[in-house]
Amino acid sequence: MFDSGRWVAGLARKIFPIGPFLVLGWSGTMGAYEHSIKFLFANSPDVMPSVSDFQYLVEKAKLPRGVDASWFIFGISNDCGPVSISHNIAINTPKDGNFNLLGGSGREHFQQFLDEQNIASLDGVDLFPELLGVCAKYLLSQHRQGRFLEEGVGGAFDIIVSGEANFEQLDRVLYVFRDYWDEDEAKLVRSDVENVTKTGRTFSKIEAVYYTTHLGSSLFVGRWHQGGPDFFEVKTPYIQPSPLEKTPHVWGVDYVVETLTHCSGKRPISLLPSSKEYDFQPDANGYSNLKLPMELSEECEQALRAGPEARRTETST
Repeated sequence: MFDSGRWVAGLARKIFPIGPFLVLGWSGTMGAYEHSIKFLFANSPDVMPSVSDFQYLVEKAKLPRGVDASWFIFGISNDCGPVSISHNIAINTPKDGNFNLLGGSGREHFQQFLDEQNIASLDGVDLFPELLGVCAKYLLSQHRQGRFLEEGVGGAFDIIVSGEANFEQLDRVLYVFRDYWDEDEAKLVRSDVENVTKTGRTFSKIEAVYYTTHLGSSLFVGRWHQGGPDFFEVKTPYIQPSPLEKTPHVWGVDYVVETLTHCSGKRPISLLPSSKEYDFQPDANGYSNLKLPMELSEECEQALRAGPEARRTETST
């Protein structure tokens, strides 16, 4: 994956942890954040801070406050739990579940996408599959519009979750996009379509696959598609990356999101199957190759047939 990567000038993470107790999200001119980001990394607390310590650190960081800058800092404090400070966050942003929307170049498109979704009000464990399903659908929308990391807009999600004691990055996530149609709809699909498989009463074909994980301070993104594959390293701005151990065992799959799109154009359906059939395996040269079932699994086909009540990540029309 490393030797086949591509480099894009100015590509940088827009949300990232600063030590175990802080997360920064930002948009605007990257140069305006140089002093602030370097200061925060140099002074991030080794132990859980108090609210006053958190506020003092943010004040001393002197984050930009111009009209073209948007940012937030989330923290975990030892006296009040979760805390945050923000600047120029969109006023009409949904607030449930500590949801924040920055004003970057893709903000308007992302806001429009969210407005079109019927996202249930969920907490905890039930929110997780909903979140991954929304991420998958938005990635699919960007993929079909030709938006990816080489254009500098879209192409990946950097997911960071919080527990009671620290922030953690969500790693080893595989997004699989498949077209599907039923037996009695075969006449709606061109007969010369290749790589079609059948599971039960459902035909399917893989359109694209995305993979995201973190190594060191960087987000790594892989995309397998017609004309690919493409691999990218998205670095955290203004910090010196640590040497990485380039061995096959670092790649793996913990979470799978299968997103199914019907030939009629109706809304996609996202499912979270078991990851046991999806993995990376080393080739003769020691490089990692993605292995996944070309056919739709019986687990996904059964969930597809079971109806909306069995598919928590489906977005209703």
